[in-house]
Amino acid sequence: MVNLNDFQYDSKRSWYECKLEINGRFTGVYVCDEDTRDIEILNDRLNKGIDWIENNYEKILNYCADNLLELKNESWLDLKEEEVTKQAFKEKLQLESIEIWDDGKLEISFRDGDLFDGHWIVADIDREYNLCDVNIEG
Repeated sequence: MVNLNDFQYDSKRSWYECKLEINGRFTGVYVCDEDTRDIEILNDRLNKGIDWIENNYEKILNYCADNLLELKNESWLDLKEEEVTKQAFKEKLQLESIEIWDDGKLEISFRDGDLFDGHWIVADIDREYNLCDVNIEG
């Protein structure tokens, strides 16, 4: 069980931050407390969010690939680059950060493994843990 007492607090951003090992990779984890200052609620959101991500990691990768693979293969291939398979797409994603917002939503950011010239791939999860959007950012 993870506890916010082990995190650093950044008062400028109104969030707790820490690096945690998630699925074998040290990942920046940020928990916003802008509107909710109750540490028990925040700890609960933190632990439920991380558990959900760990238990649904393959589902998250599939969601990213299902929504961005066609874009990659139609618009982002280099001249001599072959089409990317779904498996190769998923293998290139590297978990970089998790943001847990006041309203319970999650934002998961991945390094793109140069699929999109170094941009981030960001997946949004609603408070009921439904994958609801994925975008290229940065």
